[in-house]
Amino acid sequence: MLNDPKWAAQSTLKIDGAKRSFGVGQLVGRGAPVSRMSLDLLMHFEVLMRERHVTRAAVAIGIGQSAMSSALGKLRDAFKDPLLVRTNRGLVPTARALELEQLVREMLRIANELHSSQVNSVEPRDMEATLNLAAFDGAIHAFLPPLMAHLRAAAPKLQIRVEQVDNRRVGEMLESGDCDISLDIISSPPQQLRCVNLLPQRIMCIASQGHPEIKGGLTLEQFVKYPHVLWGSPSVPFPVIESYVESALRREGLGRSPGVRVPSATMAASIVAETDMIACICDHLADEGMEILPIQVLAPPIRLNEVDIRMYWHERTHHDPVRSYVRKSLQSIAKGLRTEFEKRRIGAAGIRGHQYSEFRSPVSAI
Repeated sequence: MLNDPKWAAQSTLKIDGAKRSFGVGQLVGRGAPVSRMSLDLLMHFEVLMRERHVTRAAVAIGIGQSAMSSALGKLRDAFKDPLLVRTNRGLVPTARALELEQLVREMLRIANELHSSQVNSVEPRDMEATLNLAAFDGAIHAFLPPLMAHLRAAAPKLQIRVEQVDNRRVGEMLESGDCDISLDIISSPPQQLRCVNLLPQRIMCIASQGHPEIKGGLTLEQFVKYPHVLWGSPSVPFPVIESYVESALRREGLGRSPGVRVPSATMAASIVAETDMIACICDHLADEGMEILPIQVLAPPIRLNEVDIRMYWHERTHHDPVRSYVRKSLQSIAKGLRTEFEKRRIGAAGIRGHQYSEFRSPVSAI
């Protein structure tokens, strides 16, 4: 960490072929205490310089715009310079910012090398720990089987404990240590959490192929006419997908009738296949259900929020070798799932009822 006293000492780096000496004090400014600068702030500086846009910089590392604006304010205070000034062409770096840019990137490179050497010093096969994973059932269904297959082969001493929780409590659980990693859909995540978008997805509607009225398309009238299979139970007090649907209907002055409430979204397709009820579920669950059950997958007749599965973790575990290894494993699994789901989506494109938008790339990991 840059707050460590060893970072305050003069260091010699090779930049553009020439040796150059510097210390953190040189970055912060004459007379400014080293403790005012942190590795996170330098990471924010590097992204801001690359994007020249506060909102894009925030998206690039998975934090809120207000958090990035706050970081820019701290950087300006620490460096005693505006760093980025607004012009007709957008944000433009000051001369001081351009002077600092290469130094900051070199220091981040060294920090990353130090971190990598620490992580790599622990072999996965020697890792022995129990990690608490908070996830909703759609994420459990998609990620847990391949994760456990990977860990059994590469890190057999690691154990995973999975729990479905109220996602409004994820922030406090990650902070307290009750949870190590969360895979969830959180509409307004706490700003202190790190996150990465693992699996872009959207809400789709499903109905039986033998439905008496719904044939390859779904109208708003049909959507509110037929009872719904709803996801939610005392163990899942805040099902995000259902809350998004309810909010969208309220905006239209409409409501829907519940037919049955189930504890797992993975049960919806089986019930829909045997009844005239409909359901709203994640698209990857809908596609899997269509492969084995007589159901049709339909675009919702109202605009609904996207329900990307994101991975959340707290800063306190960011540099832990074991948790870092599991997070990287989940990101690798997510890459394979995105490819698999996209192939499945392309294959389903010709089936009546499928109306998919272009598959979106995930936000870059931090």
